[in-house]
Order: sequence, then structure tokens, then C-alpha cells
Amino acid sequence: MNSSLSIPRHLVLVAAVASSVWGAPALAEESVAEDGPRKAEARARLDAGNELLRERQYEGALREYQAAFRAYPSPKIRLNIAEAHFQLGNWAGAYDNYQGFLTETEPDSELHAAASARRSELESKVAFIQIESPMDGVAVFVSDVHAGDTPVERVAVNPGRHTVVAEKDGYQSFEISEILTSGETKTVVVAMVPIQVAPPVAIETRTDTKDDGSVFEEWWFWAIVGGVVVVGAGVAVAASTGGSDFLPAGELGASGTSSWERF
Repeated sequence: MNSSLSIPRHLVLVAAVASSVWGAPALAEESVAEDGPRKAEARARLDAGNELLRERQYEGALREYQAAFRAYPSPKIRLNIAEAHFQLGNWAGAYDNYQGFLTETEPDSELHAAASARRSELESKVAFIQIESPMDGVAVFVSDVHAGDTPVERVAVNPGRHTVVAEKDGYQSFEISEILTSGETKTVVVAMVPIQVAPPVAIETRTDTKDDGSVFEEWWFWAIVGGVVVVGAGVAVAASTGGSDFLPAGELGASGTSSWERF
């Protein structure tokens, strides 16, 4: 898509930016042995991106610019990346790279002033999420992109729904979704809740008697014993209630209880 904003020629025709990157005296003094190959790769990527940008192939241009920055991370290449994001309608990506350029360079150049003006114009197109947390070191993710660890500066996003996730070891994950409109700023207060660790459960142990196969441990043995005891008790009751007429069984030949008792 084409920009409706007034774009300085040296931000669109980024060959001028490339010239300032490669022609800077500070860079010229750097070791060719260490930086020569990386700078050469970045220059080739930047030239390819410029050509794609002129042909309005903005996604291809963005890929080339990002590759150039990885090869040689000069802050000035951020202007090329910002322009490709802008042409793709990714206002937040453009804003972040203009902001990055301004943060990483001295405010005494024409490029710095132009980038500052462009960033200001984009503030009406993007939305912002302000992260607040009483705890430092909380990892914050906005729409699956790591925005940094608290404290975090406000995060520029494109209008729409965004999910904020916060994570820290020992705490429950925090998550919230917000819908933002152009030019809006929403504050998200990240409240981390400690993970409750359950106390250890006491386990009762006991020593079981070893089963040695003894008949005394079998249920049927004790059932028989119980039956014998019951029968024996019945016989005793009968004997006590029968008087002198009770005759013991056997081969003794006794006819009365007195003879049986003497024997």
C-alpha cells in the first residue's frame, strides 16, 4: 500500500541511507578483516531490498532489509526496515524501528529529525499497551511477541485485539485480552500470584506379618475351630442339665455316672 503521509525522499529512496552507512568515517576505520565480509553481505542485501522497494514488492524488501540488519546491525538500516513495514500497513513495526533508530543514534543529524517526525505521525495510527507491575523480571508477551521483562516501556501495537501474557518462575501465568483502537493507550496491571505448594502427605506404613503358609493363618481353620467350640459348649450344657441319667458313650461298660466318675 502507498503512504498517505509526506515521506522524505531519503527515507523512501534508501540508497542515501546506505551511502551514509558505508561512508561514515567511524565505519571506515573498522577492521576490514572482521567486518568486511559482513558489511559486504549487508550492502548486497540492502541494494536488493532497495530494488524490491522501488518495484513495490514490500514483503521481499522487508526480508532483504532484515537480513542486512542481521549481517551488520547498523541503526540506519532500521529506517529501511521501518519504510517496508510502513508500506505493508504494519504501523507498529514501522513505529518500533523508527523508535529504535532514535534510541540508538545521536540527535544531531537530518535523518534523526526526519525519523522523529515520522514516528510522531505514526502515533495516531498505532495503539499502545502500558504494562505496569510491582515486580521486576516478569517476562511479558504481547500477541506472542516478547516485549521484554518488567519494567517494560509502553508497547506499540496495531489496532485490534491483543493478548498480554506474563510469566515468572514460581508464579501462576497471567493472561488478559484487550481490544485497542488507533491512538488509544490501555494500561495493563500485571498481578502475579504465587503458586501454592501443597504440604507433603504423611504416608502411614506398617509391617505385615510374613505369610509362612501356616494353617493357623487360613480362614477355614478358624471357622472349624469356632464350630468345634460351639459343639463342645452344647455338649457341656446338655451334661449339666441331664442329671444322673446321663451315660457317657464308649466301651467302658459303666451303667451309671458314679462308676464313670471313679474310673
